[in-house]
Amino acid sequence: MNLQAVFEAIEPEFSILKKELIETLKSEVALSDEIFTYVSERGGKRLRPILVILSAKVCGQTEGSTIKSAIAMELLHTATLIHDDVIDEAPTRRGSESVNKIWKNRLSVFVGDHMFAQTLKILNQLNNLEAISILAETAQIMTEGELLQIETKRKVDIPLEIYLKLIEAKTAALFMASCKLGVITSGNNTLEARNAIQNYAKNLGIAFQIKDDLLNFQGEFEKTGKPQGNDLLEGKLTLPMILALETCDKKERKEIISKVKKGIELNNLEYFINFINRYEGLEKSELMAQKFVEKGISSLDFFDDSKYKNALIELLQFTVSREN
Repeated sequence: MNLQAVFEAIEPEFSILKKELIETLKSEVALSDEIFTYVSERGGKRLRPILVILSAKVCGQTEGSTIKSAIAMELLHTATLIHDDVIDEAPTRRGSESVNKIWKNRLSVFVGDHMFAQTLKILNQLNNLEAISILAETAQIMTEGELLQIETKRKVDIPLEIYLKLIEAKTAALFMASCKLGVITSGNNTLEARNAIQNYAKNLGIAFQIKDDLLNFQGEFEKTGKPQGNDLLEGKLTLPMILALETCDKKERKEIISKVKKGIELNNLEYFINFINRYEGLEKSELMAQKFVEKGISSLDFFDDSKYKNALIELLQFTVSREN
């Protein structure tokens, strides 16, 4: 699976998006311009702005407000990544040095704040209180997700329902916001359309994060930019470990949790990876991701068949087949 069909479906809008995003990131301050250029050139798959455009297309049509909303979501997403890297003290992002690695934490926080301010400014230009409300709600959910993640790091033993709540807040929330903005700028802002696209985005986001968890064990460093098992080294117990802990007996579960509390280091990482493999944590995670993909596809039954609906389905399938 690849994103070629997706890009082809929205080629005119995506071309406009790329040009306007470059203009938006320009600054009169030389240092800001340097950092924004660095960030822009290392942009990811642009999934959030793509979702804004596709959601508008599958519901009705795109307007200037759709492109503005798409840019706002890309800026918000980038701002959260920069702040995340500061919090995690991450040296790399997408295989390149992170902003905080090059320009240090203090300046990185200002850059993230600047992007968030730009997001507010752009959405305010829509003269649409609902768009601002979506942003405010999303920012609150994502912040609560970060706090929940910090709390779960301390607890170690994470129930599956808490894990799903966490990734819905940290990952799916921004996908959902992107799709909702697409709907409200499409000219077809019906409750039915919003519910359908929101369910799609929620399942897409959860499947996307589960795949990220899998790539942390299965992915190649050259493609993911992270060493295998890095989540465990950072104290993050993701879905493969959670499912393995749910499968083993109580005695072994207690032993594993005790060892995790003592700390996971490079010299004992293989022990924990072997535990996950012994109880098929990766295979079970893949099956769960596929279930969310199927739910996401079912959510699109509300919409008429079109190349835009097909592109949304392609996005779901790409989510669980990607290599980075």
